[in-house]
Amino acid sequence: MQGLDPNPNNIVAAGSFFCRQLGAVACLVRVETNAQAQAIRLSIKTTNATVTLALKQIFLSHLAAKDNNNNTQAPRAQWKFVCRSNL
Repeated sequence: MQGLDPNPNNIVAAGSFFCRQLGAVACLVRVETNAQAQAIRLSIKTTNATVTLALKQIFLSHLAAKDNNNNTQAPRAQWKFVCRSNL
């Protein structure tokens, strides 16, 4: 979503997760980056704690992904997670 964050390096997203048991679960995600500090802050807010933790794990798996070219671990930044299950 463009225009929601004054820092163009940050990513802001909103959506819904649908499943038979829970119905629609509202989801908000914000990824703040700080290249100088090699830091990332990931904020996830949903209306369901299980979905919040699942989204966190998805983001973690992508942040810790291996480099496909030489099969080495990508450099780790400092990660801070802010996860809330109530919007």
